[in-house]
Amino acid sequence: MNIHSRYWLWPLWGLLIWLHGCASRPPGLETLVNDRPRFVVEHSDSLVQAYADQDSAAPWIARACVTVADSIARVNPRSDQALTFYQRAHSLDPDNRDASYGIWMIRGRQFYKKGGNDDLWDGIQAFATAARFRPQSGMPVLWMARSYLKKDDDDFELILETYRKALNLSLPDSLRATAEQELREVERRKKVLDDFWK
Repeated sequence: MNIHSRYWLWPLWGLLIWLHGCASRPPGLETLVNDRPRFVVEHSDSLVQAYADQDSAAPWIARACVTVADSIARVNPRSDQALTFYQRAHSLDPDNRDASYGIWMIRGRQFYKKGGNDDLWDGIQAFATAARFRPQSGMPVLWMARSYLKKDDDDFELILETYRKALNLSLPDSLRATAEQELREVERRKKVLDDFWK
């Protein structure tokens, strides 16, 4: 056997020793939440058991639930699956404001879609509750304005006031442009109605 043929095993042994050292310690929960939130959600029960201090694990697992729910809600804002993940996060960490916000936004959007007068009022209340959890976000206020418009499209003062309030808060640029266009349309309709009654 050639002397060089024995030495090729050394890097392999080093890799195996290193992997064994990594495998004997579970990765930090924070790392798992940041890198693999869906894994954390799928294995949340066993992760709570794996980490001795369940109280400190719960907020991290709740954070993973919110991350997964957010990704689902971006695709389908009325998703029951996203709502379930937000509710799971809230049950693990009742102080998680993002979970509470998500729950109320999805409920509001579900009521908005139903479109009945009572449903729209319930949606407005849900959006108002969501706004308490993210007071700088214009998203729930914008949906309140849309709900007022859908409920009673002739109550111009309330609709215009709510749209303007939403635009004074934080909105993504693409949504801001849409909200500004909706506001201009309501202002145009109000002007037409005002001109008609002159």
